[in-house]
Amino acid sequence: MASKRFGLFLLASSWATSEFLADHPGSKIVDPILAFCILLATNSLLVQQLFKHQKTRQSLRSARGRPDNGRYAVILSMGCAFLFLICKTPSFVYIALQVASRPPFCTYRITNFAAPHWVAFVWLFSTINYSANFYLYCAISKMFRRQLESRFPRLSFALRKLRNCFWQNRGPGSPASSRFISADTETTNDQMDFS
Repeated sequence: MASKRFGLFLLASSWATSEFLADHPGSKIVDPILAFCILLATNSLLVQQLFKHQKTRQSLRSARGRPDNGRYAVILSMGCAFLFLICKTPSFVYIALQVASRPPFCTYRITNFAAPHWVAFVWLFSTINYSANFYLYCAISKMFRRQLESRFPRLSFALRKLRNCFWQNRGPGSPASSRFISADTETTNDQMDFS
């Protein structure tokens, strides 16, 4: 009975939506722009409040002489907000160009060649937005890395081995190159006197 009512609700809501869109065709374009503007404003306010919170917290912690353990949570939150703003900007620009290309504006024309490229660009950044938060957590949060290592010990061992291999095989001019033996002197760069 409940599923039948839910089905009727979906049918009625889709009918109401299609009727609304038929009467207001501009809402297909305005709604995403409005949603982006609202999210932009809330993320900007969030970042502003997090900056204030971090400054207040730092001043309180420095007065007490204790380390700031909540600093990484604030940095992580700011990173997620910045990542969202950066990754959603191409979508906003594409929708704004679509609005500019339709009546009554008609000030911009998206060519048949450019449209698929814009869509691919927007999808790329949307995918980055959805998947990059995990890497952001791994980069910033020590607790997240520890939990990940405890849950997946083989993966963490393989990643550690890969990281060590990378640092040992870097080219000249890198910090790891100081461990290489110089061919003409038979000494390492660490043993040379540069004074």
